[in-house]
Parts: sequence; C-alpha cells; structure tokens
Amino acid sequence: MNFFDQRDCWSSQIIANGAKEYLEAAKQLQENPLTGPKPYWFCVFQSIELSLKAYLRGCGLSKEDLKSRKFGHKIGALLQQADEHGLKELVSLDDQERAIINETGELYNSKVFQYREAGWTSVPYAYLGTALAEKIYEAIKPFAKERMEYHYDKETAVTKN
Repeated sequence: MNFFDQRDCWSSQIIANGAKEYLEAAKQLQENPLTGPKPYWFCVFQSIELSLKAYLRGCGLSKEDLKSRKFGHKIGALLQQADEHGLKELVSLDDQERAIINETGELYNSKVFQYREAGWTSVPYAYLGTALAEKIYEAIKPFAKERMEYHYDKETAVTKN
C-alpha cells in the first residue's frame, strides 16, 4: 500500500495519519508539560478534528465539504455529521465524552488554545482528552485505511496540493 499515492492526496488514510501525529504530540505534552495546558488541548482537538474528517472523507465527503464554513474546525458539527454517516456503529461515546467534544470543542473552534486571552478557561482533566482522542482515532483507523481509495478516479479526488 502506497500512502503517498497521488491519486488522492487527501485520502481518509492520509488525514487519519495526521490525527495520529497530533494524538502522539498530546500524549507527550501530557506526560512532559512544557507550558500550560493550551498546547496539549490544541493537539487533542486537532487529533479529534482530523479523525472525524478522515471518517467523513471515507464516507464520501469532498475536501471542499470538510473545509467549508459548515464544518471547518467545528468539532460539534463534524461529530453530528459523522454520527449521521454511521460513526455510532464504530464507536460509542457517552454523555461525558460528547460534552467534552461539544463544550471544549467550542473553545478549540474559537482559537482559545492558540491565542492568549485574559482570564481563566475551564477544561476537563487532561487524561480525559487523551483517552477521548485515542478512542475516536482507534475506532476510525481501520475504516480510514479500508476507504483510502474511495475518491480515486472521481471528481472529488485531490490530485495535487
């Protein structure tokens, strides 16, 4: 299997690979925090965002769909769309996990984890973020690999960056 195949440079597998990279970075930041919690939470939610996008790409959504204002970095909207495409068949998320995605995901979407703002931001315990990102990634990983070629030879293939 060639993960650098130019028939779709934005395949579900390539997006999932990015999710794994941010998940591993989050784990490193959790174990060896160099700063406050913002870089950690950014990596957690970047991993979740990419996992959900990898799943949706494998379901047939185009790059333009996933980058649109409807989804963009909106974790809650991505989760809802993924649920509508059957994500619940791959992974069961409890109420607490969905609250973390929706509530803390709003902070991620508003760039709180990237830009300094005055005041405090309340976030869940770090171990919950890592476990959640890993749970979603591990659930979508086989699907992303299986559906890597979904867009090959279709109008929705991304053949150049």
